[in-house]
Amino acid sequence: MLYLYRLLIFSICFEEMISRIIFPVKYCKYLLVFTILIAVLHKNKWRFSFPIKTFFGKFFLVITTYSVLISIPFFVYYGWNGFDVPKKYLFFPILVICFYYAPLFECSIKNLLFFYARTMLFYSVMNAVLYFLNLPIWSGAGYWGRVSVGYPTVDVVSYAIAIAIFMFGDMNRNWIRHTLASFIITLGVISQVSGTGIILLLMLFVFSVFFEISDKLHRISKDLGKKILLLLAMMLVSIPIGYGMLNSQRPDLLHKMEMQLENRVTLLMQGKDYTLDINTMDTRKEEFETAKSRYLIDFESVAFGYGFGPLDYSNTKNNGFLGETVFLESQYHLTLFTSGVLGVIVLFLVVIEVMKRIIHNKDRLLFVIGSAFIVSFWTTNPLMSFSLVGILSLCYVIVFRKESIEQDDAKFLE
Repeated sequence: MLYLYRLLIFSICFEEMISRIIFPVKYCKYLLVFTILIAVLHKNKWRFSFPIKTFFGKFFLVITTYSVLISIPFFVYYGWNGFDVPKKYLFFPILVICFYYAPLFECSIKNLLFFYARTMLFYSVMNAVLYFLNLPIWSGAGYWGRVSVGYPTVDVVSYAIAIAIFMFGDMNRNWIRHTLASFIITLGVISQVSGTGIILLLMLFVFSVFFEISDKLHRISKDLGKKILLLLAMMLVSIPIGYGMLNSQRPDLLHKMEMQLENRVTLLMQGKDYTLDINTMDTRKEEFETAKSRYLIDFESVAFGYGFGPLDYSNTKNNGFLGETVFLESQYHLTLFTSGVLGVIVLFLVVIEVMKRIIHNKDRLLFVIGSAFIVSFWTTNPLMSFSLVGILSLCYVIVFRKESIEQDDAKFLE
């Protein structure tokens, strides 16, 4: 079973890459997840206690179920593309169950988390290598000015979580190795040229400095300060070298990356774009305004949502049925559209409840990971991404376990 859990972590990390392969290998994750789920149910003699204990966590699942039910007539009218959203939502409770009972198979949840970080390190390297190899196995065109064969906005969140694990997680390994791993993944974030990635890197830096100052004030001796200094030194040395290599070997790619970076920085600092005719934040707002003007036109739909029926993620140009389908790229807007103001309130209460527990447990690592997910709620749909739902479910299990992650996994379910 340990190999199945590790294969699950691997599929979570490589999801954005695997989903672009022209061969139907992306469907293998369904078989893997349900194989582990059946093994868990069999191990528990088909009885188990559902791990999502919190009231608001359960209530959010109820709201999602309600949204699916009210969507059925709209599925008939618009087509079943909208069902792809709640289908992906369903992965969260299923993966929570799978990870919650991992200790029954002598699989340490803590080790699975660290295996995730190491696998993301491997993914960051392969993402760049496969981009430059340009193999004829990818469906669709890549992202302009970004060194990636995956989906940059999602990948940078996964990268940030992996960096946090290496920087703040107690992996009982050489701190130099941790810093080197963080450095490689940081280069991966930079190569995505994503506004979300810029925000997450700044967030990681601020948290690192804050935690280091806090440790010094409390006279706690850790390696975080050494990691920060070494990481900054490697970045200062490597960026000019990498810039020179790209300028001599791939000046066209470098020019595109410079334009993307200038565009993202301008948008973040001034809210305007002077480089490219692209404003991704305005695009997200326009997508929601279009959906709002079409469907959220009365009190009931605003308060309780319109369901999943009109959603269509099968194409990004929104050329759905009679031009009536909608495409939303932020979790906040998606929740507001499908579940209404009530759904958004419950989602925020779930986030507050989780963060309060993390702060109570004084868990720095999970606090940083939780903060990364909060940022992603505004820039992408983490609950629609198997890669982000996977690591979110693993972290959720760690937050709501009966005992500390530092204690023996085998005793946790006794």
